[in-house]
Amino acid sequence: MAPPTATTPQAWDVYVQEMKGLGYGYPMWFPGPDPTYGNIKLGDIGFIEKGRFRCLFNCMHPEGDASHGNRGERLPEPFVPFKFAAPLDEKRYRRGPDLAISQRTLTGITKRQLKTPGEGSTQATPTGATSVEETSVASLSLNSPALRTFLDCRGLIEEYMDKHGDTWLEFFQQENIVFVYGHTMTAACKVSAWVPSPREDATTTSASSSAVVASMKAMIHMGPDPTPTHLVAQEHPSDQNTIFLDCHFHPKKTTKRASGKTLERLISPVIKPAHASEKGKGAAQGTASSTRPAKSTPSSQKGAT
Repeated sequence: MAPPTATTPQAWDVYVQEMKGLGYGYPMWFPGPDPTYGNIKLGDIGFIEKGRFRCLFNCMHPEGDASHGNRGERLPEPFVPFKFAAPLDEKRYRRGPDLAISQRTLTGITKRQLKTPGEGSTQATPTGATSVEETSVASLSLNSPALRTFLDCRGLIEEYMDKHGDTWLEFFQQENIVFVYGHTMTAACKVSAWVPSPREDATTTSASSSAVVASMKAMIHMGPDPTPTHLVAQEHPSDQNTIFLDCHFHPKKTTKRASGKTLERLISPVIKPAHASEKGKGAAQGTASSTRPAKSTPSSQKGAT
């Protein structure tokens, strides 16, 4: 198989693209504890890179708290911790852990028709171009139910990030920074994604059994001239895997001059996580359809950016 190029989707890209539509939050391709800072915690500030969360620091602990040093955190300057209106408000706003996912398998599938001017396909269009079916598939297999814990105070979080986010972006030289206000965790699990392969390549597998491949092929229902793919899978044996995150995204802003006016442009996309358990379980089945289930914004997550 040819090496991936800049335009070839990586496994974590396909996984996020397909699984985030199920409504459980932002999917983690690498959900296990980090060797340095351990499990992802509520109040962690960081960024998402290549399928994993990179923690910078936790904003809910005071500056002198020993946890900052124990987790290898680097506090920004100046550091202003996130505070509730009253000392007991954390208990007031904290929800869970509650049952979030009881299914053994979640699957996201998207089919789309691509028109290409090249040769090599028998599906010619009236314009002379060829039509190729591209299928994106990702799945999450659980050994035990997943539980969700989150802070139900989005307004306070948004105010906090609006006040300090730009300073942190500059301090850490990042383009996007997130506040983790919720996480869905489970024990041992397995993540999988079908990644496009070069046309001459046959379907291959990585860290997966032939039975899984056959099952996935049956779900995909590949057309007569599909985009070849290979299965990439990761097994995570830890008993504490963070499979979905609830995040408030704070992207970097730049200003441009256009027609004498100053425009603000977000240079990275804002993802609005929603939670399936709060909008109905129908989306959790991940049925094979090119039409995504409509996303509704739960009351506990209104105002997501």
